[in-house]
Amino acid sequence: MEALKKVKKVGLSLFLLGADFGLIPIGERIGSAVTRKKRLSLLLVTALLVRYSNHLRRTEYQCLARASLAGSTFHPSSLHSR
Repeated sequence: MEALKKVKKVGLSLFLLGADFGLIPIGERIGSAVTRKKRLSLLLVTALLVRYSNHLRRTEYQCLARASLAGSTFHPSSLHSR
């Protein structure tokens, strides 16, 4: 059980490291480019797209969490069952 906790910590650390090096710089560049244009409509559309994609990602994680709590395996078809 202790070994599993260590593996989880290492996995989370690697995930966060990857996010720091990969996703955060991309988000900063997109945010900089959108605000440099000084167009409110472009800013609003970008914000709505980011919010919608975040909603979809959260839904996928909720399906995974429900499957793991139930002790079952995850099936991709369960993402569209709502």
